[in-house]
Amino acid sequence: MKVRCVDQSVRIRLRKSDIVQLLETGLVQVQLKGPGTFALTYLLRTDEGDGLRCLQHGTQLSFILPAQEITQWANSNEVSIERILPTTDSDFHFLLEKDFPCKDRPDEDKSDFFTELSSESPTNC
Repeated sequence: MKVRCVDQSVRIRLRKSDIVQLLETGLVQVQLKGPGTFALTYLLRTDEGDGLRCLQHGTQLSFILPAQEITQWANSNEVSIERILPTTDSDFHFLLEKDFPCKDRPDEDKSDFFTELSSESPTNC
């Protein structure tokens, strides 16, 4: 699982193994550990609720999507799920994507990426 946060947006990329884990357990996570006791955990969870929900508990950020929507997305050729949620200041943009291999890294093991969905371009990650 890769997480990128920029301004009012979060982009999560999942490899094939991440999606299998999400479908089987309803949860995939990654933890960013820094010096000392610094740690930040990102979780992607499924449940039976409606729409995208975002929760914060201490240093844990959770993004929760309906299990049915994740299952349909995972078993299709759709590349992403995108949601825009209004906030008091500006909109919050959420993007969940299937991860593609970097084409400029020929020695990289591409077996856990969605090579069958990637196009011939662009040539960079």
